[in-house]
Amino acid sequence: TRHALAARTASAHGGPLGALLHRLRSDPAAHRALLQRQTTITPASVADRITLISFGAISMAFAGVSKTLTLVGAESAVVSHERALGLCGSLEYILSKLAAELPFDLAISLVFAETLRSAASLRMSRLEADFAFAAVAVASSTLGLAVGALSSSSESALVVGVPILVLFTITGVINPSGERADAPPKPAMLRLVQALSPVGAAIRTLLPAELSGAHLDRGALSLRHAPRLGALALVKSGDEVLFRLGLGPDVQKGRRKGSGTWSAGIVRLALISVVNLAVAALGSYATRPRFVEPRP
Repeated sequence: TRHALAARTASAHGGPLGALLHRLRSDPAAHRALLQRQTTITPASVADRITLISFGAISMAFAGVSKTLTLVGAESAVVSHERALGLCGSLEYILSKLAAELPFDLAISLVFAETLRSAASLRMSRLEADFAFAAVAVASSTLGLAVGALSSSSESALVVGVPILVLFTITGVINPSGERADAPPKPAMLRLVQALSPVGAAIRTLLPAELSGAHLDRGALSLRHAPRLGALALVKSGDEVLFRLGLGPDVQKGRRKGSGTWSAGIVRLALISVVNLAVAALGSYATRPRFVEPRP
C-alpha cells in the first residue's frame, strides 16, 4: 500500500528515526501517546533519567560559559580601545553584550531541551524543560561574562573560567547514594559555592519536574527491575526518590529534607544570573583602562 511504501522509503533513507517520524505523521494516536506526560515509569529508568538530566545540565552550562569566554576574549582589544576613548562604559558593555548574545543562547537552549526531552521520552512538560534549560543558558552566559570581566586577557579568562565551572560541577551534582539524615553541616564556603553553581541549580530544577508525582511500576518481579545500588533501590514513587536525594518531602512521614521544586529552581537560577551580572559590572569597572595625565 501507499503507507507501507512510504514507511519502507523513510526507513531506507532515514533509518529507524525516519520510520518513527513516518509512523507519528500517519498515526495521530501514536503521536499523542508519545507526547503525553507519563505518570508511570520503571524503577530501572530512574537512575538513567537522573544521569541524563545531570549530563544535560552540565553540557548546557559548559556550552554557555565556553562560548561567552571565547567571544569576550576575541572582543577584548576592541572593547578596551572603545572604553579608553570613552565611547562606552562598563555597564553599557555588559548590557549590550547580554542583549546581543541572549537570543542565540535561548535558541540553542530550546533546541537542546526539545531534543533531549523528545529523544529520551522525559516526563517533564515542554514548558518546564524549555524554561529550565533557558534559565541555565542565561546563568552560564552571565557566569562567562563575570569571569571575562575579571580577567586581564582572553587567555587568562579561559584558564580561570574552566576550573571554576569544573568546581561548580563537582559541588553541584547530586550524590546518587542519597543524603544522610545525620550528616554534619557543610562548611560555609562550600555552601556558598553550591548556592552559586548553575549546574547544581539546573539539576535541582529539572529533577523535581521529572520525578515529582511519578509512580514506579515494578511489575510482577519487583526486585528484578529495581536499581542495583544506591538510594534508589526499592523506592516506590518519584517523590520518594526526590526525598532520598534530598530534594523533596518524605511522603510517608511528612518530613522535608530540601526545597527542591521547579519554581524554586527557576528563582535560584535567576538570582545566580543577577549575581553574575553584578560581578561582571564590578569587574569590568575595576579592570577599566587607566591613564596617567602628564603634568604641564
